[in-house]
Amino acid sequence: MPDERVVILTGAGGGLGSEAVKQLSRRGVRLVAVDINEESLSAAVAAADGDGEIVAVTADVTDEASVRGFVDDAVSRWGRLDGIFNNAAIQGHVGPFVDYETDELWRVLRVNLFAAWLGMKYAIPHLIANGGGSIVNTGSSLAYRGWKEVPAYVASKHALAGLTKTVAIEYGSKNIRANLLSPSSMNAPMLWPVAENVGGGDLEAGLREIAALAPNGQLAQPGDVAEIGVWLLLDAPAHLSGVILPVDGAETAG
Repeated sequence: MPDERVVILTGAGGGLGSEAVKQLSRRGVRLVAVDINEESLSAAVAAADGDGEIVAVTADVTDEASVRGFVDDAVSRWGRLDGIFNNAAIQGHVGPFVDYETDELWRVLRVNLFAAWLGMKYAIPHLIANGGGSIVNTGSSLAYRGWKEVPAYVASKHALAGLTKTVAIEYGSKNIRANLLSPSSMNAPMLWPVAENVGGGDLEAGLREIAALAPNGQLAQPGDVAEIGVWLLLDAPAHLSGVILPVDGAETAG
């Protein structure tokens, strides 16, 4: 029997997001898939091979009216909301801290932090009305460690970790879980600028060097990370909340 829960996924056209679209579709959930890039969003929805109903929404997740709109539309369409997966993110500029432009800092914070803030702000009242639900925010191993020359990204993910924990504490009594999915070194386009920087301009060399940080010498694959994100959203135990869950092949275990 299909899983008829209603969930929202942002960043649905990216590497991790498109894999999550596939897996949620296979579960049979009713999905609002959101991305600012209409072309990549359409491709992700077209590649879904499950039975779940998907509504594709092209929207800027940093625009408050747009976020409120697609959250309310999901509830109007299906009468409920069971979860939101705030996955939209950008890497931002890669370069020395002292040269980092202020406008770029705010751009990264708006996408990586403020968009998740908005998603939760407008989803939570509907989750409460539904008797509870689940929130997953996409973090990073850089939510709990540093990395040179991506200061805005690191700052945004640290802040998102704290925000996720705060929501988990504040709304646990309402049967709402909130968790941070924290991949590291995922083989997706967002990693490539960092890899090029690590490799001195050589992307493949940089990817090999980053992969070597994990004990198994491999980069995470988007499908594997999406599987954990979908599990957190739909299947994780009721008492699993407020956690930062690394998906990094033990890279940060030491």
